[in-house]
Amino acid sequence: MAFNIASPYGPRARRSQRFVLLWLAAFLLVGFMTYYLATRHRDASSTYAKMIIHGEHVDVGRSSPKMEVID
Repeated sequence: MAFNIASPYGPRARRSQRFVLLWLAAFLLVGFMTYYLATRHRDASSTYAKMIIHGEHVDVGRSSPKMEVID
């Protein structure tokens, strides 16, 4: 029984259309999730960054008792 060994110089097998669409959908989903996670708390994170960098006390408005800033 002879085995079919693929040659690196031979023609490559075509990718199926379903496989290509699946990869594109996965890529778009990962891109959207990255964008969503990076922008969902943009205002709160910029407020905390101002507090840390400039030492300003800014009322966030939705802080929990654990995250109170003590002057």
